[in-house]
Amino acid sequence: LTFTAPSNAATFTAADVTLTGPGGAPIQVYAVDRVSDTQFLVRFAVQFLNGTYTLNVGPQIADLAGNVMTAAYVGSFVIDRQPLRLVSQTPNGLVTNTTSSVTVAFSAPITPGSFTGGDITFRGPRGLIAITGITAVNATTYTFSFAPQSIEGRYDIVIGPDISDAAGILMDQDNDNTPGEVDDRFTGGFDLDGAGPYVLSQSATGLTPAGLNHIDVVFAETILSGSVQLSDFILTGPAGVIALTGLSSPAADTFR
Repeated sequence: LTFTAPSNAATFTAADVTLTGPGGAPIQVYAVDRVSDTQFLVRFAVQFLNGTYTLNVGPQIADLAGNVMTAAYVGSFVIDRQPLRLVSQTPNGLVTNTTSSVTVAFSAPITPGSFTGGDITFRGPRGLIAITGITAVNATTYTFSFAPQSIEGRYDIVIGPDISDAAGILMDQDNDNTPGEVDDRFTGGFDLDGAGPYVLSQSATGLTPAGLNHIDVVFAETILSGSVQLSDFILTGPAGVIALTGLSSPAADTFR
């Protein structure tokens, strides 16, 4: 706050300030610090709720001659900020190559020291994967590294919520104005599939009774719809090639 004339610091304390937040909620003012004869710093807890804040100061604050303010000062300010959230992860979806890092982007610059390997839980098909390092790409984007992963399957990532923005406010991933909750963790991941499918089993093997009219072929993984045609199968018997009359899919990994 800036006054028009030098003020008596002894007449200006936290009791002379009333601060209310959005909806009229009172906010405790816990200190008033003198910066110069005319400037003072009013201190209160970090505020992050969007909305209008109203400030009342005085009027029993005096200048060096003992003259008090003619009226209380009334001012206001508006907070219009976006909550700290993790907004993207690369790679994501289906990954076809061995990977050893993931890059994540936040909605705002973060406090660098607040993001460490301890804020990340990374789990693959065989369990937890250790984080070996975190590198800043810029103020909002970071890359975390780990040993190269090539085992096919699902990789799950959980990050936060104890990561803070430049104001020290923790993640609010669910945007409910209560940062730092368990629900404010980012959850993501990717699926690693670096090799093509192969046949795991068939329903007719060895000595089979007469009257067989179909065979179920089971693949080791889910097959892309439309990628299997009747022409992909050849059946030969004692008399040569046997004509195939139809193809169906009882399951995502099975064809008849």
